[in-house]
Amino acid sequence: MIDQFVKNDPLYMQNLTSGIWESAYPDLTFIFLKGFQQGDAVVPADYAAFDFLQNISGVTAELEAAQFPSWYSAYTELINPALSAGDLVGVSILDISRIISSDLLGSESGRQNISDFITALPSGQSFLFERVSGGAVSQVDSEATAINPAWRTALAYGNIPVFDSLSDGPISASTNSTTDTLTKEANIVFGSDAYYNEDNKREPDYTKVFWGSNYARLLSLKEEFDPNCVLTSSATVGQLELCGGT
Repeated sequence: MIDQFVKNDPLYMQNLTSGIWESAYPDLTFIFLKGFQQGDAVVPADYAAFDFLQNISGVTAELEAAQFPSWYSAYTELINPALSAGDLVGVSILDISRIISSDLLGSESGRQNISDFITALPSGQSFLFERVSGGAVSQVDSEATAINPAWRTALAYGNIPVFDSLSDGPISASTNSTTDTLTKEANIVFGSDAYYNEDNKREPDYTKVFWGSNYARLLSLKEEFDPNCVLTSSATVGQLELCGGT
């Protein structure tokens, strides 16, 4: 099912604005959105783009559409309850996040590589895929903000949460090993640019992973406005160069 879902991305996303899906065997939860401006003609729900789900052996697909007056209503009434129902609370986690470029997702071979990566994940390993659609984001100068410039050519991002069996104390050696292995495999498919800084201390080159070519500019701002590291934490700008971190 995941294989077909990834391969059919151009088919069902062409009339949608954004979407998110999450795999945690044996379930695949997906939510897709289409935004309307005030005065737009609201089109009725059309499941035709998802017909391929009905023809996969062993898969039961339940499709449902709803309309909301605002993004806030959609989030509070549908999106948050649907995604938070499976949230784990009070557990240790290492999170691998990667930006998914338009070139990768836009090519048949790229989608095949994405599918191969997800379907080869260890049994029970979750994967979250959020489609952000690009568009106007790609028109902004990559030097205009502090985010990783790779965002400017992104169509989606993926998260690979590696949960530890312990609720307190240090992360286990097996969880660290799994995270390191999955990080290397993710880099081969997606590249090393991260969606966000989740303070994953196992990123081998976090300054490049989190901020890319923007890091040098951010470091210069840190040197100018906070050389004494009043504001600092692990895996942050200037930690290695100014704040005595490792």
